[in-house]
This record gives sequence, C-alpha cells and structure tokens, in this order.
Amino acid sequence: DIQPSQMMLLMQGLLPLGGEHPALQKMADNWAASFYEATRMEGLLGPDQIESRRKDLEAKGQLSADQLSKLAQMVAPVMPKHQSFWNALGKRLREMPEELTDVGIANLKSAFPDGAGPDFEKKEKILKKAYKEGGGAKEKKDGDKEKEKDRDR
Repeated sequence: DIQPSQMMLLMQGLLPLGGEHPALQKMADNWAASFYEATRMEGLLGPDQIESRRKDLEAKGQLSADQLSKLAQMVAPVMPKHQSFWNALGKRLREMPEELTDVGIANLKSAFPDGAGPDFEKKEKILKKAYKEGGGAKEKKDGDKEKEKDRDR
C-alpha cells in the first residue's frame, strides 16, 4: 500500500497526462475508496473519539483537511467530471470543516471559485460550512470568549 502523502505526490506528477488517462482514473478511484473508508471508520467511532482518531491517522500519513483541500485544488482543473472522486472528497470534507486552516480555505476557494468547479453531493452546503467554520473560526470564537471574560473581570 502507498501512503496517502506519497499517493498525493504521485497524483500531482500524473496530472499533466490529462484527466482521461487510465493511470489518473485509477488513482482517482483509489482516492475515492480511501476517502469512503476513512469516513466509514470514523462513523463507527463515537463523536468524542473522532478527533483523536484523525490525529492518529494523520500521524500515520492520512491526509489532513488542508491536504484534502490542496488535492481538490490540484485535481479540479484536470478531472472535474470524475464523480466518484468528487463525491467521496466532498463527503470527507463535510466531516472536518473546522479543521481547515486559512490555507485550506484558500485552496477550496481556488478549486471552487464562486461555487464553480467540479460538482459533488451537497457541494454548496459543504463549502458554506467550511468557509464559516474553517480557517481557525472555532479558535477565533473561543479566543473572543476568553477576551470577553478577561474584560468582565
């Protein structure tokens, strides 16, 4: 098995061959299966265990939310019609919008400018949630709450 980080580099190297190339089609199919499996495994865990599971998987080479967004940015212009890839990636992003940093949000905005780009299930809702909750939004909100508490003291 190839580690996801190595698979990403391989995909990047194959993209110049064009989206219809059999090697790229196979890679996109493998990504889709990988995303569905990761989402399925997290679904078996309780919500309180998902974050620690993701950290463990990322330590073992699984893609982070920002890396997923980078993959979307790279693949969007070359393979916009590979539906199983985009549906699986969308489902994966739906599970982790709050983990996107500002860089991840910028990657998504580049891959899907003004909502354009490849389609996938619930795309508009997923992107809206990512833009709202990603980019450190949770930490910013928590930081604002702490500042308010400090002011009240």
